[in-house]
Amino acid sequence: MEDKKEVSFDDLTPLKYANVGDRREYYHREVLKQSCENITDDPNAKVSPETGFITVSYHPRDHDICSQYEKQSTIYELPLSPSIITLTKCQETGRDIVKKSMLKDKLMSDDMVKAAENECCVHSYMSHENVIKLHNYSEDETEFALHMEYANKSRYLQELIYDHHTPIEEEQELQIYALDLIQGLNHIHNQGIIHCDLKLDNMLAHQEEDDEIPIIKICDFGLSHVIDPQLGNKAIKKNTIGTWGYIAPECANNTHIGREIDIWSLGLTLYEMAVAYKPTQVKGYEYGQGELPFRKRDWRNRSTELQDLIKACLEVDPEKRITVTDALQHPYFTTEV
Repeated sequence: MEDKKEVSFDDLTPLKYANVGDRREYYHREVLKQSCENITDDPNAKVSPETGFITVSYHPRDHDICSQYEKQSTIYELPLSPSIITLTKCQETGRDIVKKSMLKDKLMSDDMVKAAENECCVHSYMSHENVIKLHNYSEDETEFALHMEYANKSRYLQELIYDHHTPIEEEQELQIYALDLIQGLNHIHNQGIIHCDLKLDNMLAHQEEDDEIPIIKICDFGLSHVIDPQLGNKAIKKNTIGTWGYIAPECANNTHIGREIDIWSLGLTLYEMAVAYKPTQVKGYEYGQGELPFRKRDWRNRSTELQDLIKACLEVDPEKRITVTDALQHPYFTTEV
């Protein structure tokens, strides 16, 4: 287990970013100098003294809490999906809140029900600026209900890269988004959790009026795994893990997985953000095999430090892959761009 330095929650409290310079200064001053400890504001959370990890347990609120939220619109609903995402408004505070409903009549097995419970309790233990906040969760005979933070520019990255095939051209902006993701992932890993589905679709953007650029927040813990220290800080792989095109090569043949699989997905995401396509879309490159393709015409304006960070994330051997803590200390984040 990685050593953790003492750090107060105040050091990691969400800030207002008037401009990119302020945001960079925050990370260099408060984050890059230290590693996050386990931090959660869930009153039911217990930290194991042996591992320092959160002990995951299921404590739903009374389902009557749903009456505090008034539905505004439907964000996502498909006929075969058990999940419905709606935008609601909290009647007490007037804030926009996202509700995720998981319908029990479409959870077709006990494993799916357990996965829904796991998503609720794992997400509730997360408390970090770069992770979507889960305010509460509950259940009744028909659904699991999660009420979470609303990101007002949620599809910013997806629209830019997937819809318009446009990379993040400003290196400084890309550097900031990379920091957002790695810092959020660092918090997740420090809770003893493997996200298992890191990709652009699970990276939401939020922008306040005085923010020069959006802040990126990791969401969706539906496939997350809890690390077992008795398995060497690994987790037993469940049947469903990750999204095709982001899954680490070692997942194919191993029954146990580690935090390294999130780093692989992070590397692919950074690659996408830099050039608006995956390395597998380059002719001649096979997934997880051979040298990564960095076509000169697409990478000529990118720093060598960024390429080095991506290579370190996409190291095929998971034992040699960079850790999230080392990624935070990578020269890419100490180099002015």
